[in-house]
Amino acid sequence: FYNSIPTFDPPSLEVKEVFGELRLPILADKPLAHELTINLAGRVADYKGSTGTVFAYNGNVQYAPIPDLKLRANYSRAVRAPNIADLYTPLGTNFASNFNDPCSEIFLAEGSANRVANCRADGVPAGFDYLYESSLRFLSGGNTDLRAETSDSITIGALITPRFLAGFTLSIDYFDIQVDDVITSPSAQQIVDACYDVSDLDNQFCNLFTRQGAGTGPQGEITGQIIEGGAQACLLNYVRLKMRGIDVRATDNRDIEAI
Repeated sequence: FYNSIPTFDPPSLEVKEVFGELRLPILADKPLAHELTINLAGRVADYKGSTGTVFAYNGNVQYAPIPDLKLRANYSRAVRAPNIADLYTPLGTNFASNFNDPCSEIFLAEGSANRVANCRADGVPAGFDYLYESSLRFLSGGNTDLRAETSDSITIGALITPRFLAGFTLSIDYFDIQVDDVITSPSAQQIVDACYDVSDLDNQFCNLFTRQGAGTGPQGEITGQIIEGGAQACLLNYVRLKMRGIDVRATDNRDIEAI
């Protein structure tokens, strides 16, 4: 109930899009070519603002040598532009409960091998052991510098529907997905930890909060303490997210006679 929620009044957002789809049935009901179909699709979108122009497209091939077996392969590029809330939600007061300062002596050993050196380089003195009794006050909201997410995915698989097993279907697919510039909402704890656990202080996380230098801060902060209300936890672009695996699904549909 101490939060001051600001008014959400974003600017207008204009999007222009052009898209098209093409389906090419190459072969059908031929020897060793029960079906051969190619599908293509593309979309170009122009966003007013920092997102600008983005492209999405995909193509897939379906080949069934016999009715019981269909092989398929798909490649796609997808795009997710940041929405109005992601971009323009104004910064408002929030609180990080149970916050642990990674530069406090008790937590120095819990991070990467870079944490101690980075804490010292940021001016946190040796012996700093500030512990929060309740929470860290910070600001949270949108980020007008967000870039659009882009993903590239490859899927290769097969669909097996044997005629001698009516109602049975087996689907097997290998997938490989990589998403770049992932839009993520890190917590205040994750932001401060990440600042000191990477190789050096030249990163997007360290720019989101300020520590008190020598002397006492505006709200009584001691030397090295994060200034209350000076930290920001906003949406950020992370480098990438990768996932690969195999999907297997089997179904068997049969009629059950009523008793």
